[in-house]
Amino acid sequence: MRVLLSTWKPWTKVSISLQQRIDMAKAARAELCIKGTNGGSLYGPSTWAIFLVPPYKGKSNDDLELLCKAQDPSIPVPMWCYIYLSNPHGSADAINRALDRWNSKDVFFDIEGTSKNYPQNTGPFLRTLGDSRARYWLQSYRRPDYHPEIQWEKLLTYKDSNGNYIIHGLSPQAYPLQSQDFVADFERMIKAYDNLLDKVDRPDIPWFPTLPTFTQSGWTPTAEAMRDGVDYLANTLGDRLKGLNFWRQYFLFTPEYADMLAYILSIYPDEPPPEPVIPQAEYIHGHLHPWAVSEGYDGPAPDTK
Repeated sequence: MRVLLSTWKPWTKVSISLQQRIDMAKAARAELCIKGTNGGSLYGPSTWAIFLVPPYKGKSNDDLELLCKAQDPSIPVPMWCYIYLSNPHGSADAINRALDRWNSKDVFFDIEGTSKNYPQNTGPFLRTLGDSRARYWLQSYRRPDYHPEIQWEKLLTYKDSNGNYIIHGLSPQAYPLQSQDFVADFERMIKAYDNLLDKVDRPDIPWFPTLPTFTQSGWTPTAEAMRDGVDYLANTLGDRLKGLNFWRQYFLFTPEYADMLAYILSIYPDEPPPEPVIPQAEYIHGHLHPWAVSEGYDGPAPDTK
């Protein structure tokens, strides 16, 4: 089972380096997941003006992706994308541009919020995406009955020109806000989705739930509640459970989340973190993106000492 740690605005937490984020992921045998798009725009590329100014310089998603690849070039960086169905063509085009840039193999579609006001744009969004270039996961908040306006059946049955489902699997934001009874909440969530999956004849769809590692309105999830919830997911979904996506990583650096971090680290208790394949500076210097070369960026010089 895979584990992801999702980031959001990693450049704003200036006390936490990108390397610290990667080291945490390595210790957890996890992958870092970046926010790739926001509606019709790429999110956090190095071309943003903010990354020209200290202390934000060198903390873009491009920089984070290059450092991740230095650990293991064979593992593409996943991304999550906030979809605005008010702009279906722009949102889809942005995802394709983000795939060109970061070559992600897993993309999580956050479709909710204002998108509920534009359900008629579901088809145009899916058509503009074109043939599937990655595993696309539906990452809407909690469960279908929370968002009856969303065209769930169309999302889960739409196929590309090759006859493949565009939505590969489910990654619901399984956030039992203001409760520590994760099991009861997850039970309701799975029941609601199973009813939907029966309608669309996809009972074996894979799952990659997005789980809360954040504090909101005074609510903080406990490690014990998370452990019970994950055990329930594993026992109930069985082979359908492909991974866990913890959102968001920043809180795991805080003292209040020490127990939660310890739990996440324990998911793979017997496997040591992987060693870097090659020195990071050497890898970055020798494996620059075309966009970096076009901007005249040569990367950090390899350590010759």
